Amino acid sequence: MSATAATAALREPPVPAGAAGRRRRRGRALLRGAVLPLALLLAWWGVYATGLTESRFYAPPGEVVQTAWRLAGTPVLWTAIGASLLRALAGFALGGALGVLVGVLLGTSRHARRLLGPTLNTLRQVSLFAWIPIIIIWFGLDEASKVVFIAIAAFFPVMLNTVEGVAGIPREVRELARALTCTPAQTFLRFILPGAAASIFSGAYTALVRVWGAAIAAEYMMTSGPGLGRLLLDGLETSAMDLVIVGVLLAGLIGFGLHFLASRFESHLLRWRQ
Repeated sequence: MSATAATAALREPPVPAGAAGRRRRRGRALLRGAVLPLALLLAWWGVYATGLTESRFYAPPGEVVQTAWRLAGTPVLWTAIGASLLRALAGFALGGALGVLVGVLLGTSRHARRLLGPTLNTLRQVSLFAWIPIIIIWFGLDEASKVVFIAIAAFFPVMLNTVEGVAGIPREVRELARALTCTPAQTFLRFILPGAAASIFSGAYTALVRVWGAAIAAEYMMTSGPGLGRLLLDGLETSAMDLVIVGVLLAGLIGFGLHFLASRFESHLLRWRQ
């Protein structure tokens, strides 16, 4: 190496050990996470290649890939994905907003906790799917019923985490807000919301995972309108296992994408805590 090259190399900033370590950890985590999907794919291909089953309810990997490619060239698949995502986000927004409002109320008011807490704790024990008959009777099978079902899935995780975050704010913070003669809105925006942000985002993260599954279930059980759940039901009714597998894989991949985006968004918004 020449003296000029050596000098240039010395001037280049070294890669931080922390950043390099994080990249290595992410790489190892990615490899570990790929082990099970690759093993399942290999077993799936092995069953087909060895002729262990000839059932019409079995779809070989090649047939599933062909079906996915064929659907990707039609508006049916993209309409279904778009409808499912819009429903999930609408229900998430409605249930999450109500969860934050009720959670702040319960976290800041002892009287509200005594009045509303027992009822909300009782309703929280009700299975999500037990709400379906009531929702259908009240809202029918239209779009509103699906959004309400999804909103219920989002409401309780956000509400519980908001209560925990607001109630965990030290008393000194509230006293400081009173000493500064802050209005209730200023107290909420400047003290309560930042103090409870981590807990609220944790609840929103859990809710986002739940609402995607709730959106698929709502479309499957309330059969009006397009969606991935409807696509799965079509595959079931026609015994098209390749269509069913395509729908399941898409639901899983989109759910993983939402999980990843939510975690990155949370890390970005809460970077000030690091």
